[in-house]
Amino acid sequence: MCLANSLEDQRDGYFHTDFFDKPLPPHVLVQNPSLKGHKPRADTYFGPGTVDTIKCHLNAAETKGEVDAVFVNATLSGIQLRNMERAWSKPVVDRVGLIIEIFNAHAYTKEARLQAELAALSYKKSRLVRVLGPGGRYTFGASGEAEVVSARGRGGGGQGFMSGAGETELQLQRRRVLERRNYLLTQIDEVRRTRVVQRAGRKRHGGSSGHRLATVAVVGYTNAGKSTLVSNLTDSDLYSDCRLFATVDPRLRSAALPSGRKVLFSDTVGFISDLPVQVFEV
Repeated sequence: MCLANSLEDQRDGYFHTDFFDKPLPPHVLVQNPSLKGHKPRADTYFGPGTVDTIKCHLNAAETKGEVDAVFVNATLSGIQLRNMERAWSKPVVDRVGLIIEIFNAHAYTKEARLQAELAALSYKKSRLVRVLGPGGRYTFGASGEAEVVSARGRGGGGQGFMSGAGETELQLQRRRVLERRNYLLTQIDEVRRTRVVQRAGRKRHGGSSGHRLATVAVVGYTNAGKSTLVSNLTDSDLYSDCRLFATVDPRLRSAALPSGRKVLFSDTVGFISDLPVQVFEV
């Protein structure tokens, strides 16, 4: 089920179901009900009437097995995500969360996978809320998750959610996120240092002409045809598809200019509107 922010967003083309008409992670969107414009609420984003209306849509679709999750085309807080999932008994995905899932699904190189996980950690860190964990015990997680970093079975949790020497469950989860983030940043730094060495080698060996190789970055919005353009310019066969973020790993291909000089074309990750920059730190 797809939910736009407002009717104005739908009229302006800001939200459209074509956004989801190609393969995506398991959250399948099959309905797009129209909603009246509203001022977002801190607890459930939508007002009580809208929450009930959506619940009716979900109940009607439940008998047909049509809805697996609800996508809200907005950036939601952890509290909003938790409360909406409780109200609708369905997983809720916001705009940033879905984009991160797409990135993760399309990440094939080591650096891309590291960056996707780092983005997911940054997203989850700001959405740690009290949720019901395994065994019926309340803990802190992100959007219904009982654990953020793979630490299943660890962490105490008595009265007051204490773990260790005076460490609360929330502090424990935040520390795990920070530790994992620092590890990922170290790994990314190593990959980048290797890439710098490789780039320097390419520039030193610019071909028979003796010129240092120049790099031309092809930039633009996601699904704009950048990979197809680079493939045509370089007579190569880069993977391309009519869907969001088919490319999450920058790729280089060489070509000769009319002057005979050899250059490198870089196929880059596409842009998308209204994405909080702080989510992607790398």
